Amino acid sequence: MAEMSMGERFVINRGLTMGKKRIDLTGKRFGRLVVEKRSEKTIPSSPYKAFWDCICDCGTRKAVEGYWLTSGNTQSCGCLKKDQHINGSKATMLKISPRKDNKTGHTGVIKNKNGTYTAMLVFQGKAIYNGLAHTTFESAVRAREELELKYFQPVIDEYAEITAEDRKKASHQQFKVCRTPECGEVFIGGPRAFYCPGCREQRKRQQSADYQRRKRKGDVREIGSIDTCERCGKQYVVNSGLQQVCEECRPLHTSEYDRSTGIEHYRANKDRINPARNVKRRKRSDKCVVCGKKFDPVNGSTTCSGECKRKLMNQHYKDWYKRQKWKVPAEVEKFDMSDIAREIGKHKSTVRNHYLAGKLPEPDGQYPSGRNFWYRKSLANYINDAKEGGCK
Repeated sequence: MAEMSMGERFVINRGLTMGKKRIDLTGKRFGRLVVEKRSEKTIPSSPYKAFWDCICDCGTRKAVEGYWLTSGNTQSCGCLKKDQHINGSKATMLKISPRKDNKTGHTGVIKNKNGTYTAMLVFQGKAIYNGLAHTTFESAVRAREELELKYFQPVIDEYAEITAEDRKKASHQQFKVCRTPECGEVFIGGPRAFYCPGCREQRKRQQSADYQRRKRKGDVREIGSIDTCERCGKQYVVNSGLQQVCEECRPLHTSEYDRSTGIEHYRANKDRINPARNVKRRKRSDKCVVCGKKFDPVNGSTTCSGECKRKLMNQHYKDWYKRQKWKVPAEVEKFDMSDIAREIGKHKSTVRNHYLAGKLPEPDGQYPSGRNFWYRKSLANYINDAKEGGCK
């Protein structure tokens, strides 16, 4: 998946929309997690955060906040950490170079204010000291090495017993269904495992038998042998079993072959391909979703005017509040700066200047987006003065 900007992560996290299309993570993979659907989980302190129901390759289901998925901070249900840690320690972190702010040049050796040195290390979240103040740097380094042998070396030795191939396989294990029609067995394999172990061995034996049969018939060309180009008739050296033309004719031959096979495949299967394509296509309408008036859509717009757009956005906010179960009394009417400007018939910048000048009362609250709002009762005096011309 391509790297997302902070704005896109903000939109995903809040469950808002970017343009006209809601960003949906359903079906996408983040490390070992595959997103199934939008979760119903919410946090009382932050009800606007979006959570997604995910299934891990190990079979565990977990609700994860959208930001932690897109930022790469959460990549599994916790099994990835278990695979990388041994007895609570990450073996690959035990062999790290000194930090840039290290003043002694050796990890775990600290120079004290009185000129002495202290040897220490951090193991499983705890700081361990050897309990001595060393007068020389060399003795402190030896003490640090003794601590490493005592605490780090057992973990490193245990980690070394697990081969790199085994660790790589374990980090990509998934539940798969065998592609053999008569089999259909569920097995655990990597991203490119398509057949269960039994069917895989059977396919290898069949492929080997087919190769030996072709070789006996003389249909197999040896790598490095000489053959004739099908396009220009020149001789060339065979570099692969499927090579048919020389290196000079290969670019043109490849492009022509791709075009011809693509058209033939589409024409032969268009009855199957087109319905799936039509489902994915966006259904554009020339009717306003608010007032029903016909108009010419521009850039995928669904409303005919700014007024209809504002009504549609207000309806979206109301629906969002209902989903979050926020109880707002129906008789209470809220105003933000845009609503106040429309109420008094002035520009929004004028209302903002009045607010900065202290002519507006203090806001009664804030929307989740950070915009201030006032109740009509609080604005009664201000609206009357503005309509009578007192606020300029």
